[in-house]
Amino acid sequence: MRTLEVLLVDAFTTTPLAGNPAAVVLHPDPLEPATMRAIAAELARPATAFVGPAPDADRGLRWFSPTGVELSLCGHGTIAAGHALAARGEIRGGRLACATPARRLLVTVEPPDAPGATVWFEPDCPRWAPAEPADVDAALAALGVPGAAVATWAAAARTSEADLLVPVAGLEALGAVAPQPERLARAARERGWRGVCLTARASRERGAFTHSRFFAPHLGIPEDPATGSVHAALGVWLWDAGVLGRVDGVARFRAEQGDFLGRPGRLAVEVHGSGARATRVRVGGQAVTVLAGRLRV
Repeated sequence: MRTLEVLLVDAFTTTPLAGNPAAVVLHPDPLEPATMRAIAAELARPATAFVGPAPDADRGLRWFSPTGVELSLCGHGTIAAGHALAARGEIRGGRLACATPARRLLVTVEPPDAPGATVWFEPDCPRWAPAEPADVDAALAALGVPGAAVATWAAAARTSEADLLVPVAGLEALGAVAPQPERLARAARERGWRGVCLTARASRERGAFTHSRFFAPHLGIPEDPATGSVHAALGVWLWDAGVLGRVDGVARFRAEQGDFLGRPGRLAVEVHGSGARATRVRVGGQAVTVLAGRLRV
């Protein structure tokens, strides 16, 4: 029998029971993947982040969905893990190098050692390609979105994380979405999507630039309240569409998600570029711990 420290953290918010809930499991010794899957199923959060030892980094970081699928990148799980470690004083100088199964991921806390700091993660710069029309049609049909609701300010895209990005006309179009989870899950498996993101260039709050909804029912996430990883690709997509204002080669904007679920999430996105090409992106947000305890396995 082992006892592990577990925290439930709401990411991309400072309000308990808002934003995107994640579980953070702190384990000083390695865990078997089967144990991680069982814990993720038991905790049943949209993602469970496992923070453990790593021979060539400050920490090892892995993420699992509630159905036991290991995720190649999870933004809100990373924000939650960074928040948890920062609260324990375990991010020295505000920088943490994490070894993940797919990449080395830099996590920063700004300002360092300050309550209410913003946690940022910086993945490899995402890329996208125009989506196949059949993919877009299948996604729209499964989400109950009419073709007339699709906007023209950017082309529908498939990202390097296998997410489908679809521009929509506004908040009214987002609010009218009528998803059929089983149909969407079937399409995602058949077509190799990780998830589908609908994005409007509109906001509920002054100062925000986008509002999005993200669906991945085949991963046990019928709708995600705040998806950090898709916003990394979304930032590059918006940069390439030429709709972001830039100052000295850097574009910054605030993004909204989760309002239609009653769990508002707020994300900060920063895109750097050289000429017309985005070269670096990072996504940040605040978080709040809502429960801390110990898990026996």
